[in-house]
Amino acid sequence: MADLKTFKRSLEQALRISRWLPTDSQLEKIRLRFVATPPKDVGEALRIVQSVYGPTSHLVLDGLDNSDLRTALALAIAAAKA
Repeated sequence: MADLKTFKRSLEQALRISRWLPTDSQLEKIRLRFVATPPKDVGEALRIVQSVYGPTSHLVLDGLDNSDLRTALALAIAAAKA
């Protein structure tokens, strides 16, 4: 459960999600999709999240980098191996 909370925070940071209340089941599905098909960029990651959760509110900022996305992906893979 703590891993899912960390993963959720990582997604919020990487995708600039401002408001959402995913269930543990939804977070697990998102995590599994990240492991099965790692997103190459923020857009792909957001599409995965929205395919499971539905529309999200998020901030759009120019010049986003993928380092936060790589952190979210690393957490998803680490949880899959545990």
